Amino acid sequence: MPSYKPTIAILGATGALGVPIIRALISEPFISNYTLPIRVVTRSPDKIKSQIAAGPDAIKFVSADVVTGAGLAEVFDGVDVVINVLGFGVCDHNKIADAVAAAHVKLYIPSQFGADFDLAGPYQPIFAAKENYLEHIKSLGLKYTDIFTGTFAEVMFTMPALGGVNFPEPGKLQYYDNFDFERRVTSLDDVGKAVASVVAKDPATIPPKIYISGGVLSPRIIAQLYKKFTGKELEPVSLPLESIKGPALKVAQAGVTNMDDFFVGLKGAFYDGALEFTPTENDFVSEGVFEFTPIEEVAKKVLTTPTEH
Repeated sequence: MPSYKPTIAILGATGALGVPIIRALISEPFISNYTLPIRVVTRSPDKIKSQIAAGPDAIKFVSADVVTGAGLAEVFDGVDVVINVLGFGVCDHNKIADAVAAAHVKLYIPSQFGADFDLAGPYQPIFAAKENYLEHIKSLGLKYTDIFTGTFAEVMFTMPALGGVNFPEPGKLQYYDNFDFERRVTSLDDVGKAVASVVAKDPATIPPKIYISGGVLSPRIIAQLYKKFTGKELEPVSLPLESIKGPALKVAQAGVTNMDDFFVGLKGAFYDGALEFTPTENDFVSEGVFEFTPIEEVAKKVLTTPTEH
């Protein structure tokens, strides 16, 4: 039995990352590493209950106002680890960090994931809000770790404007310049398992940055997997890299004013290769605990599972 069994709270439980993280936390081999119940901060417990089967011993639903910060002090009282997967724009993340610091939490996992803006080069201003947020966390003296995962593998097949599948129209596969440009990706389930693994570790052993990846996807690989699991061909549509790089750099220079701006900037940075990294912590998070899901298995699950309407 581990000597350190942290009490955990999670915010943003109903989002794209929240559900797979909770599923991992309450499943073996992870659940026995924590002091239960896991505190899930949400205004919609029924939404979570419909997706996750867990008894009251495993999960405790608690309420707090993530916009004003009211109630967070009570929620975080006695908590060792706070996982924040709330989206940007839905709350003041600085207020959440303030509450985490006031509770003397041992480890904070902020709402970052995806891309490391330190690697963004000329696109770095696109991530100004996240950079300012991280500086605030540091100013509070919080022990934190950012888990960088690359693009979520599933969205490369389900978000047409990002992965290019059935974009700009059904049967097409849009990409920029290089049909073999590879992008680091990780499945949502593996992100959940990685988080569940990290929060059980001695905080003193956890680095401020964790880079993980389940594999890579390129337009060519996407087309091959799409054909394999759907039986349908995607017609490649190549655009000049400058057609996304130029607008992205303009956003970086002018500043992000809305989510459309941010998406253009992010897309340009990704396709320009500015956010690529080496997954140096794969073994740190997975060794002896889980194996990363092969990207082909992720594609099969996404492309053969009926879509709910």
